[in-house]
Amino acid sequence: MPDALSSETIYLNIVQVYFEDDAFQHLNKLIQSKRHNNTNWTCYSCKNNLDTDDSVECDKCLFWNHWACVELTEAPLNDWFCPKCKLENNN
Repeated sequence: MPDALSSETIYLNIVQVYFEDDAFQHLNKLIQSKRHNNTNWTCYSCKNNLDTDDSVECDKCLFWNHWACVELTEAPLNDWFCPKCKLENNN
């Protein structure tokens, strides 16, 4: 399951109507488990663990990246979009 689904900003209830009750409950349990038990987040760019505080979450796709992987030297002060999402927004 992608790390982005574990983001606290994801509201699963908006997609519940597209699931059978049992399937939605199963998905919800998986996501809650990942939110509470996952200490190993993955960098979207390099696919390595995010084992430092020097990482940033894209405000659009919700994937995390090491600062170095997205050419940052410090945490952004405002909303931040990864290179992939910036490119999509420009097209």
